[in-house]
Amino acid sequence: MKFILILFLCTLFGPLTSEALTPPDISAIGDFRAFTGNWTDSTGAKTPRNGNLNMGFDELELVVSGYLNPYAKGWVTVSSPGDGFEIEEAYATIFQGLPFKSELKAGQWLVDFGKLNSSHTHAYAFIDRPLMHRIYLG
Repeated sequence: MKFILILFLCTLFGPLTSEALTPPDISAIGDFRAFTGNWTDSTGAKTPRNGNLNMGFDELELVVSGYLNPYAKGWVTVSSPGDGFEIEEAYATIFQGLPFKSELKAGQWLVDFGKLNSSHTHAYAFIDRPLMHRIYLG
């Protein structure tokens, strides 16, 4: 459903011009962790022993952003926090051409509420989210 929304937004803004034919910016971020201690994943399959160096791959994040036309820009962030993929952010911003010099942002994005909510997990300065944040904000 979200893919259809992005496709609709891309076609909604009209024909592409030479400014919009630039290739999109693409980045991939991997979250690798090395640690010692007891650890099990959600299925309980892995149980590294205490005192050994344990290595794990936690998340892969793919970001694609670019101009849809000279007046709008799109952004899609897809991550795989284990099995499968999920869309973290997908939105389009119209920043020119609207009345009263206004902007329009539509889609799904991280809300600027608190210090951690607007950041992706790979940008944290610690391994896990704080317990109170997990309990109250998910």
